[in-house]
Amino acid sequence: MRDRLKVIPPAAAPGSEEGARSAPAEREGAAAAPDPEFVPAAEPARRPRRSAVEKLRLLACVDACRVRGEQRALFRREGLQSSQIQRWRRQRAEGLLSPLAAAEAHLPKRSAVAELARLRRENARLEKKLRQAEYVIELQKKACRILGIPRKRRESGEDASMPSPKRPAP
Repeated sequence: MRDRLKVIPPAAAPGSEEGARSAPAEREGAAAAPDPEFVPAAEPARRPRRSAVEKLRLLACVDACRVRGEQRALFRREGLQSSQIQRWRRQRAEGLLSPLAAAEAHLPKRSAVAELARLRRENARLEKKLRQAEYVIELQKKACRILGIPRKRRESGEDASMPSPKRPAP
C-alpha cells in the first residue's frame, strides 16, 4: 500500500530562497495555486455486476477447489467474498440462476408487480361499490315512481322548466 501513496515534499519554509514569494506577485495571480498537500480521496471500489452465466461459472470454480488455500486465491483473483458465494448458492438452489430466470430479470421488480396487484384489487373493490350505488339509485327511482313522489331536479344549473330527457320504459 505504501508504494501507491504519493509522497509530497513539504512546502519550503517562509523566508527561504525557494519558497519566498513577494506580496505583489500573490496579489497579481488570478487564481490561487491548489494546495500541494491535498490529495483527493479515491472513489470507493464497486463490485462488478455479474451475469447469471458468470455466477454459475464462478460457483463451479469454487466447488472444484480442493487444495487448501486454492479457494482463497480464487476469491482474491476474482474479487469475491464468501457472502456472495453463499447468496449465489442459495439462488442456484432456488432456480434463480437458470437462463430462464436471467430472462425474467428484465421484468418489472417485485415491488412494482405487488403495487400493480394492489391497484387491481382496489379497482375491483371500487367497481363493485359503484355497481351497488347504481343499483340503490335505480331502486330509489322506482320507489319514487310507484309512490308518485316527484323527483328533484339536479342543482347543476339546469333550468327547472326544461323537460328531462325521456327514457324508454324497461
